[in-house]
Amino acid sequence: MNTRVVTAHIPNELADQIDQIAARLDRPKGWIVKQALVSWVELEAKRHQLTLEGLADVDAGRLVDHVSIDAWAKNLDKLAWETAGFPCSLTLDPLNNLFHAICRYVVLYLQIKSGFAYVKH
Repeated sequence: MNTRVVTAHIPNELADQIDQIAARLDRPKGWIVKQALVSWVELEAKRHQLTLEGLADVDAGRLVDHVSIDAWAKNLDKLAWETAGFPCSLTLDPLNNLFHAICRYVVLYLQIKSGFAYVKH
């Protein structure tokens, strides 16, 4: 495999973390950086592919309206709390609830994976 050297200025804290990981794994720092870059490039390629698929869904008219997604997300809050063994009366105001925010990210992720694009109004 052909290789080439790439240099980058990184924050001292990040360099220290790389040093610590390299020591813990008994691997060269270059190996740690290479693993991190490979993972990031793969993740970015997947993110780009999902974005293109989402845009194709929009172009094809495969959309879900905001009201439907909002209702579904609110139901996820209730379902998640009940699944965890808590009565729904313990849920906080969804707008101020961190759990609700996390559920919304899950909704967006599932939409992308299922082939439906989220359209914000």
